[in-house]
Amino acid sequence: ENRYLPEARFVFKSWLDAKGEIELVRAPIGDWLRHEENRYLPEASFVFKSWLDAKGEIELVRAPIGDWLRHEENGYLPEANFVFKSWLQAGGPFAEVRGPVLEWVKSHGMDQDAVYLLKYVAKQGDLPRDVAVQVLSWCRKFAKDPDAIWRLTTLTKQLDPKLAREALEASEAVLETLLLKMDLQGITRSQITALLGDLSNLEDLRAGSMSKRLYILVRRWIDHPQSFEPGHWHGSHHQTRQFLETCLTVVESEDKQRSNVTHLVGWVLSWKESSRVECSDLFKRLLAQMRSAI
Repeated sequence: ENRYLPEARFVFKSWLDAKGEIELVRAPIGDWLRHEENRYLPEASFVFKSWLDAKGEIELVRAPIGDWLRHEENGYLPEANFVFKSWLQAGGPFAEVRGPVLEWVKSHGMDQDAVYLLKYVAKQGDLPRDVAVQVLSWCRKFAKDPDAIWRLTTLTKQLDPKLAREALEASEAVLETLLLKMDLQGITRSQITALLGDLSNLEDLRAGSMSKRLYILVRRWIDHPQSFEPGHWHGSHHQTRQFLETCLTVVESEDKQRSNVTHLVGWVLSWKESSRVECSDLFKRLLAQMRSAI
């Protein structure tokens, strides 16, 4: 009867964490989880995590995890984060934990440890408003976290226009840190361009009362010594007339020191031919700005 004791969870966890042979504990863990007094324990989360982290098959814990998450307040516990993370890392479908995950984010989404879970949440195209706001708020609060730009750009590419202000505030915080760096990785440079392109797609930012704040960010990026890498992969989804118009609005509105648009010109020259042809009139204006600055 030892395998049914609640305390047996310590044995299972220690064995699996020490990389013991999972075959020796597969049946006992299955029996332990089928026991109602065990499978609903808050501490059962550590058995789920250890099993999945040890590469144990998902099927053994699929139903017990579902039951555990639905039982009372288990899905809201801080340690539920470890269950979600291990489930997703093991290849478990997000759809099967979506409801509990979104509820957990509402309660704990401002914890820095939520960063991994937000990676999956930000990818969802139909997020409730309060959850999307939570992701943006996390990015603003932890703007210096290396993952902040990843979470932000993942979300903004499919953002509800009604969240324009929240997206701008998060972007200002994240870019304030990044734009001070003079040596940026290629992927980070592309993310900055993509983020500004995403913001430019939001009408409230491009033409509304917050446009000046957007233009300040765009100007700072244009002036950055590593902006707009010349390559077809750089900001590929924003090699568009609309984004180039935004950049031109910034450049042409300057009445004092002109921006160095050399990098921007180089990037546009790397676009596919059809995109360049579509924007040929804008490109001529951009070249005129470059010549006037010489």
